[in-house]
Amino acid sequence: MLAPLLEYICAQLLKGSIHNGKTFYAVVDLWLIYLEPWNVHHQKISTRHHKYTVDYKMYVQQRVALYLVPLAIFLRRSRELEFGKMNLVHKVLRVFSEPVVQVLEETLTTADYDTCGIPSNTPWTLQSLQDDFMGLVEEVQLLQLKKWRDMNFLEKRMYRLEAWMGSVTPEEALLRRIWKARH
Repeated sequence: MLAPLLEYICAQLLKGSIHNGKTFYAVVDLWLIYLEPWNVHHQKISTRHHKYTVDYKMYVQQRVALYLVPLAIFLRRSRELEFGKMNLVHKVLRVFSEPVVQVLEETLTTADYDTCGIPSNTPWTLQSLQDDFMGLVEEVQLLQLKKWRDMNFLEKRMYRLEAWMGSVTPEEALLRRIWKARH
């Protein structure tokens, strides 16, 4: 079951249009459902973010390839995203919390890549993915900081008010402002 799903997700992430259509975004959402079963309740995705618990350790260990192979593709393709779509990057980054990464690292150190369903000739390692991951986070933060500096006094107050009212996170408030400014 996982091999065809992994192939489908990877193919769509590689070839799906980021700028036209919704295939790429739908596949990312599908991928996230499989990566975060702790956020799916009664066959619906929870609107609240639940944290990974050790109850899911075996689940993650059995699906290392499903976590890492699409991540490698996503990290490279995410640089093509319009800045207003960076909330998608945040959704993906949220999955790879420290406990999940520790399980992935532990699994890859005790088993070889082939055993985990990852081809041994893979051009990346977990460390290179973590480096790409951090590079992407830094890029997003730099873009947010640049936008913040470009805002006038009133825009900054509106951003802080939205974040303070709790209707959105501070990052979402800034992303909304940036998206409105670009369109």
